[in-house]
Amino acid sequence: MSLPCVRKALSFTLVLLILVACGGQKSNILGKWKEAGGEDLAFEFFDGGKMTLTSDGRQFAGTYEQAHSDQIRMVLSGDLGEQEYLLTNVKVGDGKLSGSLNGVSVEMIRPAASQGASADVRLSKATGTSDARPTSAKAQEQVNQVDAVAIVNGTNITLTDYQKAVKFDWAQNAQDAADPSGSSVTVLDTLVDNQLLREQARQKGITVSQQEVTDAIEHDFGYYSVPPTATPKATATPTNTPGPTPTNTPGPSPTPTAARTATPSPTPAPTATPVTLQAYQDAYKQFLTRLTQQTGMSEADFRQVVETDLLKQKLYTQLTNNVSKTAAEIRVRHILVAIRTPEPTSQPTPPRDDAQALARIVKAQQKLGAGGDFAALAKEYSDDPGSAQQGGELGWVGKGQGLDTAFETAAFALKVGEISQPVKSSFGYHIIQVEENDPNHALDSYTYQQKQYEAYQTWLTALRAAATVDRKWTLEKIPPTPSVPLR
Repeated sequence: MSLPCVRKALSFTLVLLILVACGGQKSNILGKWKEAGGEDLAFEFFDGGKMTLTSDGRQFAGTYEQAHSDQIRMVLSGDLGEQEYLLTNVKVGDGKLSGSLNGVSVEMIRPAASQGASADVRLSKATGTSDARPTSAKAQEQVNQVDAVAIVNGTNITLTDYQKAVKFDWAQNAQDAADPSGSSVTVLDTLVDNQLLREQARQKGITVSQQEVTDAIEHDFGYYSVPPTATPKATATPTNTPGPTPTNTPGPSPTPTAARTATPSPTPAPTATPVTLQAYQDAYKQFLTRLTQQTGMSEADFRQVVETDLLKQKLYTQLTNNVSKTAAEIRVRHILVAIRTPEPTSQPTPPRDDAQALARIVKAQQKLGAGGDFAALAKEYSDDPGSAQQGGELGWVGKGQGLDTAFETAAFALKVGEISQPVKSSFGYHIIQVEENDPNHALDSYTYQQKQYEAYQTWLTALRAAATVDRKWTLEKIPPTPSVPLR
């Protein structure tokens, strides 16, 4: 398979990346390049991934690397801060190179006489061609923002990338295609979050290697070059699954669980499967074919989705590692007498108004005062189906864990062994008894995951509030809805 390589052109504050694909080996992009017909734009590539850019007599330093088989990533520091850009969908032939950068077509012509010393860079929109070649920072910034769907802290979310992500979502969730405006806004929200999270990962030194990306893809297809050695016990997953908001960029259906989610809640390690290397390679090739047909995404695009998910998982782990595994909790039991109205069923529940419920709970309280057994009375009087037959046992509970506010306040005010007066909640009337009180009780897995999730969401909310996001979304930017489900 041909290994693509890259050439990049920059103006004052814009990184212009150009991918060069060449028959079986990388093109030599080392050396200095100039814009044809002028001395205002030049860049030079060095061994070791270093580069410089010269524009309007000013020089900037940066780095470049081959991100995937058809992408090159370059980072340059300038007046707009550190910026990162990619160019994809490159075609090479007859001395010409073309690709897509930030929704703008890029075409480079390499004059034969220059032998790589200079190049003619032309920018054109999809609807037409223009020879306009901005040479100032202001003009180049205008080009950079063409067809941007949003600008997040100075970085564009391009129309091309946005529409691919929307189609990616529709490919996995056909019902989303039935609500194109709603689902497309959700996808944009996810892309904005992804950009913020990638920035945070970079600042915190969190990286994902290309081998990690490859391993994750292989595992999604059930292939393990090194079979798992152990399968830990599964843990309960709470309804409000802790972890970053899913990426909304799942794969378009086929064999693998390409619906990649950034939720790092504990799950059992996969067991070894009989999927062979050849079977994986065949399935992955078929997947990529369908991926391109249905969404326009390349393998590089898909790998970037996986890379982003892995970055988010690592970021989530780092941010939630310090969440305490203990909390002040009480072991509590109760008797509930519900206030209820009859339900319209063939066997309606007998109605019970407030006064009747109070009278019934008082009767249970009187029996307790006369020495009655709490567990036996819970079985007799309690309307709580989850605890009545267990003697009213609710187990260990803590503050902020979903208890009714009135119940929680009354329960945490009790001493060990003390029985409350009737307490009215949104469910009815309770009698509560605290059996144990532990200021540092070990949290169960479910509660600990909830605490991690809450800590992460608090951090993410603050991150969003501090970001500078310019949304340029309009209905016209939604891609055409597929006539048939993309399955």
